[in-house]
Amino acid sequence: MILTLIALARYRSQDRCYLTDKKGRATLEGLEEENMMRAKSRSHEEATIASFRRDPQFAAEYLNTILKEGGQQELMSALRYMAKAFGGVPHLAEEAELNATTLYRTLSPQGNPELKSLTALLRAMGMRLAVHPLDASRSR
Repeated sequence: MILTLIALARYRSQDRCYLTDKKGRATLEGLEEENMMRAKSRSHEEATIASFRRDPQFAAEYLNTILKEGGQQELMSALRYMAKAFGGVPHLAEEAELNATTLYRTLSPQGNPELKSLTALLRAMGMRLAVHPLDASRSR
């Protein structure tokens, strides 16, 4: 949850800013009042999934934040949310040429995806892994 708030706080779109209400639920500045009420009544998971579906750039920032500051459990949770947002496990398994049952197991809280599976899954979601130096002094 804290990593979600960090990612939400960091992410800015052209004319929208992702925020959270006092209970940590995602909301958007500039939405009409009716849409705002609907956003507040959704669970954190539903709001996160809707944000990923609406804005793949936000989904990428969310994953980057987790890779930088989170752990395995947060990563697996984020990947499950993203799988729901990008068409569901059966659809992504087909796109990634992976077995759906294996992908369900891989995305479980105890999952430990192989690099091959992770890169295939990310590719099916329109993303990829990238490596960046931690700081300038280590890049020499």
